[in-house]
Amino acid sequence: LIELGRFDEGLAELEAGLAESGASGSSLGFHANAPALADALVHAGRWQVATERYEQAVQAIEASGEARFVAHVQQRYGEFLLARDGAAAAAAAEACFVKALEVARAQGARWWELRSACSLARLWHHQGKRREARELLEPLVAWFTEGFNTRDLKEALALLAELR
Repeated sequence: LIELGRFDEGLAELEAGLAESGASGSSLGFHANAPALADALVHAGRWQVATERYEQAVQAIEASGEARFVAHVQQRYGEFLLARDGAAAAAAAEACFVKALEVARAQGARWWELRSACSLARLWHHQGKRREARELLEPLVAWFTEGFNTRDLKEALALLAELR
């Protein structure tokens, strides 16, 4: 519903589902879907509520010790910070990307590592750190032997082309 532009309806459904999941004592639904909820709130122009949702997701994951979604939430939170506050949030966003990258590497989660590395490399590219961005991304992209038609690898390859 959200992707179809029916934000209010989609937000209501997503929030209801997360509330129901939370009422059952499960945090899994919240951890997995908090970034989608926050992104939808951004599209609806509800930046403050989106900020609260991201902060809740980060706190909930840290409190629960549920490491499976750390890289995802941190990477999306970093992107959110950049979209909201631009240059003012660059340091906070970079910290999110670095944490996401470290967690993904520790877990051997190559797709999350790729997404996090792309976010960090894009930030560094905009900061004029082209060499650092290229050195981060090149070995990671070289690791993949398939999946080159996926959005993530297409974006990584396009970014590498810009960095050369």
